[in-house]
Amino acid sequence: MTSQDTATIEDASTTFWELSGSQLFVLADRFGNLMAVHVSTPSFTKTEAHESMARSLTTHQTRDWWFGNGHLFQVFFQPIYFGPTGDGVQIGVLGVGYEIGRAETTDVGRVASSQVAFLHEKQVVASTLSGVQAQELSRKLGGAMQSDGRATECRQAGCPRRCTASRLT
Repeated sequence: MTSQDTATIEDASTTFWELSGSQLFVLADRFGNLMAVHVSTPSFTKTEAHESMARSLTTHQTRDWWFGNGHLFQVFFQPIYFGPTGDGVQIGVLGVGYEIGRAETTDVGRVASSQVAFLHEKQVVASTLSGVQAQELSRKLGGAMQSDGRATECRQAGCPRRCTASRLT
């Protein structure tokens, strides 16, 4: 991160992304400019990562939900310091994200002993519901589903892209 060279940081961070086991790995400089983006889902673009990082940094949260092109990630952030944490200078931010998909939804459903659905802007992104049930829930909420059961992008003006998980009984 001290080099401030995007190509170098992108290349050198690949090993750390692979070691992390995450589906999303981003590095930003201290101003929030993305220096590296690694994602296991090519349809989640660098533009979406940039917009999500900018929003996350303005809220000063240690974790956030990122949504793009039908993919939902829970992302965790950690500042990067040059020198000791308390005395050093912050040089960047690391973001590590995990996609919420069928396996994660099934695990949450087991813990909750219930059907569950993860929503984004009234759209079912991932759930333990059958395809018909997910489409019906999305329809009742006023959202839209693609034919493959994935949620479509939010089309409302001023969409804050906040995601929530809901428990269905």
